[in-house]
Amino acid sequence: MGFVCALIAFASPVHAAIQTETESASYGTPASPLPLGSSATLSVGAFDTSLGTLDSVTITMTSFDTVTSDVFNYAMGNLSYSDATATVPVTVTATVPVNVTPLIGLTTSATGAAGPASGTVSAGACLTVASTSFLPQASTIASIAPGDFSLYEGAGDISINLTVANLAGTYSGTSGSGLFFGGNGFSYGSIEVDYGYTAPPAPPSVPEPGAIGAGLAALSLCGIRLARQLRRIRGCSQG
Repeated sequence: MGFVCALIAFASPVHAAIQTETESASYGTPASPLPLGSSATLSVGAFDTSLGTLDSVTITMTSFDTVTSDVFNYAMGNLSYSDATATVPVTVTATVPVNVTPLIGLTTSATGAAGPASGTVSAGACLTVASTSFLPQASTIASIAPGDFSLYEGAGDISINLTVANLAGTYSGTSGSGLFFGGNGFSYGSIEVDYGYTAPPAPPSVPEPGAIGAGLAALSLCGIRLARQLRRIRGCSQG
């Protein structure tokens, strides 16, 4: 005759899970982007070590850039123009400053051409935006070496210096005297810091008192059945 005894697991460990925490900051807005020559200081949160053990740090910068062709009128009357064109590089650089070394630099760079365009500029040092060009999204990624993870951990924020470089562009157009052709570049975007980490394993689950009682009862029943089985076996052997 067979014998079956069920065992109940009172606790089971939970394995550690890999998770991601993202901190981000933005610069400029679609309605108010930063022009060439601008700078800004962004702050992103450092990794909270109470969440677990840091496995990776990845910084991503994304920029949305615009180029305009501009016409300035320094004459006393309204003036017409044609073929107004501006080709302008827009380079955005983000650098983690000296308080977090080594320096980590990210750069997005795009060159846009606005124009050619024609129109009329009003008198008296007026500016007309002859044409606007919206450039495709640009992005760049930097991965932090494991030896530098500690620089990105803590309770405070990490400062990131950002600049929109004022690089030379090319400008052209056709008009009478009194007009000046120029252009500008603008940018807005964001910085994201992704922290990949391993969360600590959850403590073993503690069974409810009822489950413990049921387990003990099951073990007791197993013992009784085992004793009866042994008595039957002894009886058969003695007979």
